[in-house]
Amino acid sequence: MPSDEPPGAEPEGIDACPEPELRQVLETLLQLYALWRIEQDRGWFLEHGYIESGKAEAIRRVVNKLYRELRPHAVPLVNGFGVPPAWMPSIAL
Repeated sequence: MPSDEPPGAEPEGIDACPEPELRQVLETLLQLYALWRIEQDRGWFLEHGYIESGKAEAIRRVVNKLYRELRPHAVPLVNGFGVPPAWMPSIAL
């Protein structure tokens, strides 16, 4: 399975964050990224027996739950990553 993990996506970097609220948001973002990657490659995981069909469905539910949890933090996260407002869809604003 290919790895295209973004730089700095290590739990150690998050643990070093001095702000507890921001650290929690970053932990949730890391969980979302990890589960999203599994979901994107679920066919590979299913084919090789790493997950079962029911687990793949559960991952989708957790990904959706994490999206909902992060929604209130979406604009500050995007601003923190320096994404220009013109690149954001109008629905996100």
